[in-house]
Amino acid sequence: MEQSKKSKTVLLIDDDSDLREMLAEIIVSEGYVCLSAENGAVGLAMAQNNPVSVIITDVRMPQMDGLDLLKQVKASSVPVIIITGEAGDLDLNSATTLGAADFLHKPFKKEDLLNSLELVLFKKIDANDDDPQNLDTEYCRVHIDDFLSGTKVGQDLYLRLSQTKYLRVAKAEAPLLPERVNSYKQKGLQYFYIKKDEFAKYVGFNLKVAQSLKTGAVKIKKSDKLRLVRQASDVYMENIFVNGIDKEQFSYGKSLAESALQMTVEADSLFELLDMLRSQSDVTYSHCLAVSVYASLVAKAAGWTSASTLFKISMAGLLHDVGKKEIAKSILLKSRLEMTPEDVKLYETHPTRGRDILFHVPSTPEEVVMTVYQHHEKMNGSGYPNQTQRGKIHPFARIIGLVDEFCHLVLKGPYGQGMEPGAAMTLIYPTKALEYDGFFIKALMQILQVPVPEKLRNVAIANDVREGK
Repeated sequence: MEQSKKSKTVLLIDDDSDLREMLAEIIVSEGYVCLSAENGAVGLAMAQNNPVSVIITDVRMPQMDGLDLLKQVKASSVPVIIITGEAGDLDLNSATTLGAADFLHKPFKKEDLLNSLELVLFKKIDANDDDPQNLDTEYCRVHIDDFLSGTKVGQDLYLRLSQTKYLRVAKAEAPLLPERVNSYKQKGLQYFYIKKDEFAKYVGFNLKVAQSLKTGAVKIKKSDKLRLVRQASDVYMENIFVNGIDKEQFSYGKSLAESALQMTVEADSLFELLDMLRSQSDVTYSHCLAVSVYASLVAKAAGWTSASTLFKISMAGLLHDVGKKEIAKSILLKSRLEMTPEDVKLYETHPTRGRDILFHVPSTPEEVVMTVYQHHEKMNGSGYPNQTQRGKIHPFARIIGLVDEFCHLVLKGPYGQGMEPGAAMTLIYPTKALEYDGFFIKALMQILQVPVPEKLRNVAIANDVREGK
């Protein structure tokens, strides 16, 4: 490759002379030819008069900044690597649209610079067991609204530029000012990304246990896991949006559900359960995704903000019907009225089956297992499998049970009625007011922008219901 490097000319543009000289030394020491310019205008002239292989440019410079330069050289097909300081100073959408080949975020290391050059010039990529260009399996998505408070960040935060490139925009433990977060939002960015290992710490998920569950067994390919996550995002999520909910709110719930799904499938046993559920019944799988999305929104509307709590509720929504995998599809596709007494008896075993299945998956949080077991219990003791009453029903199960009922009413399908959200909530309250927690009914009405009845307006969260209990 040394000979090929000698034929490559790098144009380096930066108004910081010290940095420019240091980077030029590194570039030349690696065998490249290097030209230098102190601003975009000078650099553009050099690019027009010299056979340049790649341009590395800073963003903020006098006379012509990096984005203006990128616009000027776009037609020439010369790849441009953008150097960024604070990523908030850069319109990433514009830079990506204009064709930036790569990004280097200050401070970067020598190897970052050289890897970027080799990636752009020689299409060099690191080896990966399934898809060497795909980094999407290594990051989890977190909604940008979670960081509006301006508190310190416990993990490095990234923006996704493509499936092969993520740009770090905030360091762990560094203050992330609300003004900076708002600048990202104003540019249309909705999500930050956290590396998977760090995301596990962020939400309190035991990733090491999850990944070691099937030691000695056939390892499931990352590409298969990515397929399941992408199908959820690209296919199923579009079908579970209901009229009346704010699209930004739905986007928030969707991001929580997708991140919970991505972490859940790290446990091969849980991946197999979800994949089997999807293969057995698209309807059941789609319903589980819907419950995950709307349950997390109800929890947030109830005032719960802990990342760990919202993750567990999303996870419980995803897994609440895993017990149905052991029940024949012919029964699952029947409405309640069509079921025989024997069918009903078998169907009502699915919470117990789900609990027993998840009990043998050590990575599953206890709260999730309990929620799966209790999600059909009712506040008045009329539910199943144990006719458990108000104070003994886990708070997460109270949310999942309510949202489960709601999704059965509003989603279309063999056992979905396709009702309008307002009509569905009228059926739930007051008709089933004794079965569900009034505080969570109010929270669900609020996110659906349904008028809250006077009797519910002053309902407070019960003393036995606390976040993370």
